[in-house]
Amino acid sequence: MNRRLDPRIIGWMLEHPAELRAAHLRQSGPPDLLGWMMLNPDAVRAAHEALFGPAKPSAPSVARASTAGLTEKQGDAYRFICDFADENGCSPTFSEIMVALDLKSKGGVYRLLDGLEERGRIRRLPNRARAIEIVEVRP
Repeated sequence: MNRRLDPRIIGWMLEHPAELRAAHLRQSGPPDLLGWMMLNPDAVRAAHEALFGPAKPSAPSVARASTAGLTEKQGDAYRFICDFADENGCSPTFSEIMVALDLKSKGGVYRLLDGLEERGRIRRLPNRARAIEIVEVRP
């Protein structure tokens, strides 16, 4: 097994382990390089770092204030926005918030975000997608 793999593919494989696993399960025939990579993630990570240097640190965690002073739904929305921003490095869309909070319309999301903005927990930038900025609230 002496195949040369494009380093960009290795990077993608490290960032998408679920898709890699699914692709491996769909693969017919004996496991080869893909199977080896799944069984040896440390070796793959070491090879990737040898090619590109150490992994970049993840985005800093968003400082969360307590949800005191918020309604239950506003608190849920605020926690979801903070968690989403931590995991993805960007804020969620109205549709993602709507689905996560089991709301029936984007109008409900709009009202929740209005309340969070009035209380100084978030700031929205006009005419931009994913433009919810979490404001650090100091006690």
